[in-house]
Amino acid sequence: MNIISRYMFRNLLGTLALTIIVLSVILVVGTFAKLSGFLAHGVPVKPLLYMVVLKLPQILGYTVPFGLLLSTILVYNRMSADYEITAMRASGISLLQVSMPAILLSIVLSALCGWLQLIVAPSFSHEARWLVREQGVKNPLAMLDEGRFVELFDGMIISIDRRDGDRVEEVRIFRLDDHGRLSADIYAKEGRLIVDEATKTLNITLSKASITTVDPDKPADRTSMHMSEYTFAIDYGKRFNRKPLTRRAGDMDLRQLLAYIVLYTESGSSPTRLFVELHKRAAMSLAPFSFILLAIPLGLLIGRRERSSSILIGVGVMLAYYSLLTLFETFDDQAQISSHVLMWVPNLVCQAVGLVLLWRKR
Repeated sequence: MNIISRYMFRNLLGTLALTIIVLSVILVVGTFAKLSGFLAHGVPVKPLLYMVVLKLPQILGYTVPFGLLLSTILVYNRMSADYEITAMRASGISLLQVSMPAILLSIVLSALCGWLQLIVAPSFSHEARWLVREQGVKNPLAMLDEGRFVELFDGMIISIDRRDGDRVEEVRIFRLDDHGRLSADIYAKEGRLIVDEATKTLNITLSKASITTVDPDKPADRTSMHMSEYTFAIDYGKRFNRKPLTRRAGDMDLRQLLAYIVLYTESGSSPTRLFVELHKRAAMSLAPFSFILLAIPLGLLIGRRERSSSILIGVGVMLAYYSLLTLFETFDDQAQISSHVLMWVPNLVCQAVGLVLLWRKR
């Protein structure tokens, strides 16, 4: 490795490390802030901190590519502003040679992201779901979050506007059948939720309740009734144990995804959802390489020492990239182009635009 390559690596690694740390800390603090509301409902600090730790691989899966994008734009913009790039070019060093340290770094980070996205993050995500389930058994009401729908138990989704102890206001409960279809819609102005920890039972008493029963096979067939007081009990211990916590597609690692794709195909079922998940994670793993091809020419093209513009452009690229991934993920398998193929479009766009810009700057 020559002196210039070592110099480039040293500049990139220093800025990259700082950028990843700052971005990760911001996301970790945001994650803990979302979970901190459970502290007021009696959930201990230790499981909440463990939940944040379990989210770290997923967080790094985003902050590593974004950090590389920002740090590369900033480093090459500074070197261009200080005429270091001009001096290198005048000494006969090509733009490819100047870019090679960043490209090699992006390949290493793409491998790291692949390991995080395909192996580590899914297992940690599944462990996080087990932790939520465990806390739900210990203190089910702690899982309630004001103003948000929460699947408190299997087959029961509940929303409350306000809560004071065991008293709640503006209660909305959706009951689902075993196939996840709506079977009842319950609304009440106020009520009480009382947990019997000995029997693992949740006793619900609703005042001024409106109950709509729905036939899951015929959703248009509905029967409504109003009651001044409506009381029922839920054996949440039995509900938690009745259905095992199976892995969702997002919680499967590479080996499990491939195994389930084979099983679905052999059984005649559609593995489209699994294909989309696999290709999405593989595409996100390649994000560092795609970002670097775009970041180098952007750093050289942006006005000298305009750091705010560099950061804004980096944020814009990141938002566009992940917005496209999210959009294409919603496409069903009836579209002309399959969703799992569309997962690669953001990478191809970044690489194509980056290569064109590099060619013009050569």
